[in-house]
Amino acid sequence: MEEEARRIITQAVSAPARLGDLFVERFRDAGGVEIEVKNHPAHEPVDL
Repeated sequence: MEEEARRIITQAVSAPARLGDLFVERFRDAGGVEIEVKNHPAHEPVDL
């Protein structure tokens, strides 16, 4: 029972997995792909 409590507490306080890390873990063996990332200028702040 103590081991289960330790596992639950460790899981509760651990940082959640980031989406990018999940993709890397899932598709690591697929070899990857090349993605073209377009460079967009920053937006001007909204004046309210």
